[in-house]
Amino acid sequence: MLDGRGARMLSREFQPAKSALEIFVKDMGLVTEAAAGRRFPAPLAATANQLFLIGAAQGYSGDDDSDIVRVFEQWADKPDA
Repeated sequence: MLDGRGARMLSREFQPAKSALEIFVKDMGLVTEAAAGRRFPAPLAATANQLFLIGAAQGYSGDDDSDIVRVFEQWADKPDA
């Protein structure tokens, strides 16, 4: 997955989306709900879900899922690096 997404992160080509961030929000939501319903710990899935929700809240839902890099850049105080 990183081959394609890593290149898009570096080139900052988030449009057109090859796989929209909103798809990950939906899918990871389903994963974490299913895990919680079975009392199965899934800390990495829960963390990923929160990161995708942050990206969506910041307006990146329709962008390529590689756009999640912007969340990390903001935390590192490097917007649009």
